[in-house]
Amino acid sequence: MSINRVLFPEGNRSFPGKRWMRIVLRSLHLCGACGVVGGVFFDAPVAQLAYFYMATMLSGLCLALIDVFTNGIWLKRPEWNDAGRYRENDR
Repeated sequence: MSINRVLFPEGNRSFPGKRWMRIVLRSLHLCGACGVVGGVFFDAPVAQLAYFYMATMLSGLCLALIDVFTNGIWLKRPEWNDAGRYRENDR
């Protein structure tokens, strides 16, 4: 089996509980980001922000891995430009 077939399957893959796992991870990601921003805003010591940094980074990594597992096509999207707008003329 080639790496292209693993990363870019014909259809999207899924697993039981995917929706709720993404909801929980997204919530954790937002809580971690809010903790970091609040800590920076209120000038908290960096040591107190370590758990918020870790929660943000790990939940973001898990969300990205779930997206790659589902279908890695978002890794190579040439139809999106730098501003996030769809380029219709580039097909």
